Amino acid sequence: MSEPSAIEDLATYLRQLKDKTGRSYDALARRLGVGKSTLHRYCSGEGVPPRFTLLEQFAKECRASQAEVIELHQRWVRAQTVQAPEPETGADQPVERPEGRETAPDQPLPRRRTPRPRRENRASLRRSCPRDARGRRWRGWRPWSRAQS
Repeated sequence: MSEPSAIEDLATYLRQLKDKTGRSYDALARRLGVGKSTLHRYCSGEGVPPRFTLLEQFAKECRASQAEVIELHQRWVRAQTVQAPEPETGADQPVERPEGRETAPDQPLPRRRTPRPRRENRASLRRSCPRDARGRRWRGWRPWSRAQS
């Protein structure tokens, strides 16, 4: 059999620490301030946390000794050095353009229409607007310009 990868080794060690406490992923995640799916991802080997501080807090919540924290750090460093193969995106690959969108390089792309900001409900302001003797609205009135007494 092949030797387990560094990420699987870290995940196994995290599961051992978690099982030692008897707490659930949800309970530990709440104490650490992360999502339970994030914590489960680290314990199952699907990901490695970018910073060790989360794992250090995890070890403290699991009541790990100083030697166990040092061992956890060594395993985290090994897992960080393992690089997952990334898909190559180079100049030799053609750029995919959406169909029906043939633009010349010198022409700028059309601007996207941005949504208009919402206005406040003016109908309620119209109803409460003061009126003159004939019943016409007083156009100079603004509810925010009333003098405070």
